[in-house]
Amino acid sequence: MKNALIAVAGFVLGVVACAAVFMWSPTLLERAASTQREVDPAKFEDLRKAATTAKASIGVGVTYTVLGDLVRGLAVQTELARGKASTPEERQLIRAADEATQFYQDSLHIWQQKIEYGSVLAPYQARDVEAYAKKYNVAPYSTGNFRADDIIQAAWVRAEAALSPLIGGPPVATR
Repeated sequence: MKNALIAVAGFVLGVVACAAVFMWSPTLLERAASTQREVDPAKFEDLRKAATTAKASIGVGVTYTVLGDLVRGLAVQTELARGKASTPEERQLIRAADEATQFYQDSLHIWQQKIEYGSVLAPYQARDVEAYAKKYNVAPYSTGNFRADDIIQAAWVRAEAALSPLIGGPPVATR
């Protein structure tokens, strides 16, 4: 008898919990719709295109020079969009683009060191490689050296994550 009462009580609590979720659902949907209205997509179309192009280029094997041009374009479009941002949600998109731009610039810096010193970077050659490795949680080899591509790709992953509020979609696989 006691077990039956516990089962009935559990069932009632489950029904009450489901009812509470349904009661909150319209509020959550209204909030999501309200947030979408607070960002005018037309204002940020050029920024979205620049961000999408930079992200997509990573997936197809971009060159150092082309990525540099795309990152500069992203930075320019971010600055142009900054003046158009009038809501907190729009300013959040600008912060996301700023963050992604910084991550891409970091990857270019490490890529330049890779060109100069080779694919394995020693801290005595590339003095700031340890700071970048720490920033992107990249472990060194047992020798204390770092694989440049590990840092570059970690920066790209962070850039893609930063851009997701602006362009959405799943991350692009890197080489």
